[in-house]
Amino acid sequence: MYLYRAPNNVYFTRICLAKSLRDKGFPFDVKVSLLTSDRAEAVIRNIDVAGTLKRIINSIDHKTRINDFIRYVDEVINEIRAEFDNNNSASTAQAKGHKIPIRETKLYEHRETTAIVQAMPAVTLDEALVEFVVSKQKSGIRPLSIKQLSQRTRHFIELLPIIANRSSKNTQAICTNDITSADAMKYRDELLTQGRSYKSNKEYLAAVFQFFKWCQLMNYCNQNPFENVTVGQKPKVKANQERDRWDASELKRLLHSAEFNASTPDFKWVTRLMLYGGLRPSEACQLRPSNIKLMDGIYCINIDDSGDNQRLKNLMLNELRPFIPN
Repeated sequence: MYLYRAPNNVYFTRICLAKSLRDKGFPFDVKVSLLTSDRAEAVIRNIDVAGTLKRIINSIDHKTRINDFIRYVDEVINEIRAEFDNNNSASTAQAKGHKIPIRETKLYEHRETTAIVQAMPAVTLDEALVEFVVSKQKSGIRPLSIKQLSQRTRHFIELLPIIANRSSKNTQAICTNDITSADAMKYRDELLTQGRSYKSNKEYLAAVFQFFKWCQLMNYCNQNPFENVTVGQKPKVKANQERDRWDASELKRLLHSAEFNASTPDFKWVTRLMLYGGLRPSEACQLRPSNIKLMDGIYCINIDDSGDNQRLKNLMLNELRPFIPN
């Protein structure tokens, strides 16, 4: 709708913004009073106002800041409305008998000042991810947790060409404020088709949610596109049945594969400790020589959190694992 009459009989120009802009925090619409109750005069004024607004809206790109947009619209519209009386002084005086004061245009007069976002820099997803990782490192979070956050967020970024119809070349130029809730939902749908467990999918979404929450706090985006995105209903299966277990043939193929044989010694040791000792990845990765104990003539692995940067998932896992000779 471009021209409509308000209950007080004054005509307005009204233009709705695209959903892609509204998702980034831009207003739902732009309303401008034409300062007249005469329809014929309103139609003429609407031509100038609507055409100008459309050109301003069409010029919005990823670098446009919301406050700058609102301020520029105010300035341009006030200049146009200042010409209303100059161009139509005779008809206005005859119809009204007095000069209509020029009021300062304000979008959303009842909108509180705190709702207006601050100036927003254009930061690409890759740049933001680097800063996000550095911030987490300074927070004292475990390296494993940071690596998982980085990998899962990177998984979302690399899927953008599929879920958002963007070329891989242009993906590097996508800014944090370009991502919408529609992109988040498409990523969720794609995630559900990749065969991971409910728990893993939930952790992937949680990682990307945390990334965009940080971006929002850094004023890199107006809102978190993953705010209301969930994995869905939890399946009615036991936790130990969610993941497929490896069978003997798969384990044999792993240990004899070219990739495993070409891997580093620490990777091979961690894999064997997980296989033969029943250790979790985090437990195997944080072992030190001091964790090897000789108890009653049997070598054992002492799994505890006594050393620096050693942690356990819970205190019940503090135990000795014996090496049983074949």
